Amino acid sequence: MKYFLVPALLGVLLLQSFPPAVASQPLNSSASKRARYQHQIEQELQEFTRKINVLKARVHKVSAEKSVELKQRIQLLEHKERAAKASFAQLKRSSGTQWEKIKKSVDRQIIDLRKTYNKTINKLH
Repeated sequence: MKYFLVPALLGVLLLQSFPPAVASQPLNSSASKRARYQHQIEQELQEFTRKINVLKARVHKVSAEKSVELKQRIQLLEHKERAAKASFAQLKRSSGTQWEKIKKSVDRQIIDLRKTYNKTINKLH
């Protein structure tokens, strides 16, 4: 009987040594998928910030006509980027079905931001 108590006791001790959320979640849990997704989106948003800054630097290197158009497109990109960042901040604060709904919105905004950026680059050439 003592042999059965020791493994059971160790199991309880192991579970108590981890935070409840970690102890109760499987290794490939939805929480880890969410964390990976959020990291990916955060990286992508940072990349868009960098790309927009590069475009801003190019404004002075293009013709006056293209400069006006580029400034307008940069404003549009910045507007879409701010909206995506706001939705992403909301996503990080949400959970459950609300998280899934906001994720879909963030996905659409990132796709739209990507398309707008690509159109801007194409117009420069």
